[in-house]
Amino acid sequence: MTGRFIAAIPLALLIECAHWTKLRWDFEDKATSRAWQISTIGTAIVGALLLIDTNLYIALPSIITWTPVLLFPMQFVQSFGTKTSLPLSAFSYFARQRRERIGDWG
Repeated sequence: MTGRFIAAIPLALLIECAHWTKLRWDFEDKATSRAWQISTIGTAIVGALLLIDTNLYIALPSIITWTPVLLFPMQFVQSFGTKTSLPLSAFSYFARQRRERIGDWG
């Protein structure tokens, strides 16, 4: 749908591979946080490069077409992880700090 076939086909096959194989990893909360950080930093870099190269009205739709590639680390952790859900602390620095300070939420 986005026209990014060269990136989409290998990523889609890799994600669908999770349904064909029983290969799973026990990703810790720190690994999930790292995947989110990689996705966020990648989005910021792509956004900055597109904004420098073009204007805002062209850059924003281009960033949206790259979203599946940019969020791939999170999808990989979700698809190949042993947990059924991602911890919310992976998305928030402050929640992660609180979790480390308190322990497993009390």
